[in-house]
Amino acid sequence: MFYMRTVVLTLIFLLSLLPSRLLAQDLYQNHITPWQYRLGQGLRIGGSDFFLGGYLSIKYYDEADERNYFEFEDLSFFLFGDLGDKIRFFSEVENDEFYTIDTSGNSNSEKSWQIERLYADYLLSDAFNLRGGKFLTPVGTWNELHADPLTWTVSRPPITEAAFPEFITGLEFYGNFALADEDLSYILMGQSGESIDEWTGYRKTHKLAGIKFKW
Repeated sequence: MFYMRTVVLTLIFLLSLLPSRLLAQDLYQNHITPWQYRLGQGLRIGGSDFFLGGYLSIKYYDEADERNYFEFEDLSFFLFGDLGDKIRFFSEVENDEFYTIDTSGNSNSEKSWQIERLYADYLLSDAFNLRGGKFLTPVGTWNELHADPLTWTVSRPPITEAAFPEFITGLEFYGNFALADEDLSYILMGQSGESIDEWTGYRKTHKLAGIKFKW
């Protein structure tokens, strides 16, 4: 049960030991100085090759015959960077629905930090790449990009909660290539064992295999 998770975490650890050269070259070319923040790229951590990013969602609820309140949710922090010429690392921790306050001043706070994503990509070529760790299940449009305000709908469609797990802890092979003058992309995904932070996300699973094509 724990074999896949052990392999995945070991893979992430080994990849993180590789030297950082590609991102350093990009930093030099784009003149991103230490501790500089750039919109869409995050905050560079000192003179390192890593960045910090994140987002916060605030919603206001005005419902008939109910109390009106603000809800602070999805406080997420990212740590990411390129490790060498072929390795890309990404991690996300999130506190969901952590603070509410109504129009009368009554408030409630919760601390429920969780690991949303933790993975590394091995970028071999356009046609073949490998991802290992915990990542969003690459199904549909909504689940792969579900951070406010980038979602396609104002509320989460029920199909994304019932048909497949929100996260996978396992391996993913992906790439794209030309076919009949069109781009064909594919994703092969699989999980065998418990997930990292098992209690997070919708519809937990210990075993999953799937394939996705886009042409």
